[in-house]
Amino acid sequence: MNAPAKKRMPAYAKALLDRRRAGDHPLTVNVVLGNAWWAVKEPKICVKPEDYAPGVFDWRVVAGLRVVVFDEDVALFIAGGGFTGWLVGELADFAAQVDVMWGSDTVCADVVAWLNRSGGKWPEWWSAERERRMVEGRSAWFADVARHMHARHGVTLDAISG
Repeated sequence: MNAPAKKRMPAYAKALLDRRRAGDHPLTVNVVLGNAWWAVKEPKICVKPEDYAPGVFDWRVVAGLRVVVFDEDVALFIAGGGFTGWLVGELADFAAQVDVMWGSDTVCADVVAWLNRSGGKWPEWWSAERERRMVEGRSAWFADVARHMHARHGVTLDAISG
């Protein structure tokens, strides 16, 4: 029996992992799919489109965090998913929330998946299970944001919504 191929960490993921192991857990991590890595602020993880293939990278470092995917070539929008869809799906397996940014527009990954449904079926890179996990993860992430805001600023959700 062959062992599964070892997945590799994308660029800058080791720095994020070290940061998290030291107790610093950012609320949001930027994932760049493109070549303009310099244009996105830290914390970030970067992947060149020519290096990406489903199942190659280890995304566990984003567990429980919000991820914003910067789709430099707007591949997800144009191709109805394409390889960016697979990246978004893989991130959704670990992240609490995945958003996709095209220019100045940010859209939730599950909304993008819903827009790519055909005949009432999810695109290949999304599933009902991923959708369920994304909804649950989003709720957990919002609770983390609330704790963060209270700890750092004394702000409660009651004060904001009130």
